[in-house]
Amino acid sequence: LTAIQRAADLKASSLFCFKGFIGRDLALECKRNRVKLFPWVVNDKLTALRFKTMGVSGIITNKPDVLRG
Repeated sequence: LTAIQRAADLKASSLFCFKGFIGRDLALECKRNRVKLFPWVVNDKLTALRFKTMGVSGIITNKPDVLRG
C-alpha cells in the first residue's frame, strides 16, 4: 500500500512523514486526496522553502526561530 492508500483506509486526514520520504509526487497525491501533509523535522530555511513550494500543509521543526520570517 502507498502512504496515501493507507491514510485513506484509516480515514486519516493528515500524514506526518520524515522529510526524506516526501517529494512532489507524494505532495500532489495528498492534495488530490485531501490529506494534509506535514514533513518532519525541517530545521533549515532552504528545505522549508522547498516544501512550501510543494504545497505541504505545515512543517514540523525543532527550530521555529530559524524558520520564522
